[in-house]
Amino acid sequence: MAVHRIDGICRHCGKHTQVWEDGYCSGKCRRGAWRAGDRTVAGVCEVCGRPVCKPRRGPVPRYCSRRCQQRRYREKRNVREAGRQRAGMEHLQRLKKETEDLRTRIRACKEHERILGEQADRLKQTFRDNADLLLRLAATSDRDLIDDAPQGGYIDELRKEETTWQ
Repeated sequence: MAVHRIDGICRHCGKHTQVWEDGYCSGKCRRGAWRAGDRTVAGVCEVCGRPVCKPRRGPVPRYCSRRCQQRRYREKRNVREAGRQRAGMEHLQRLKKETEDLRTRIRACKEHERILGEQADRLKQTFRDNADLLLRLAATSDRDLIDDAPQGGYIDELRKEETTWQ
């Protein structure tokens, strides 16, 4: 099948002449268009919506210029930063809640410690009262039990404690 030239306007030089099916009048215009980069529209910019031209080689770019590319990068970065800040605030709120919980538990522990201290004081007082009662009982029943008690024994200890408590 033969390729024929038709009347038309050259895509490169713009002359009204006989052109081939690809729209160029000669190989020179075809090579010149290739060198200049045939600016055929291949899509639209994701940021501003302007047309994006197909490059000589490689994939079709998403953005029409570096400015649009930087703008999209900044938008994505700002979204990431906002997400990080939101996560940081949520973490801070969780820590505040845990801190309040710990403070409540500390207060409860201190109250429990105070109650245990009071109970220990009551037990000490009860022990003192019982020791006094035991000494009085021993003194009234048989005084020789107290006088003959070995040094460092239980009754000797009670006698010393009785003198220190009074």
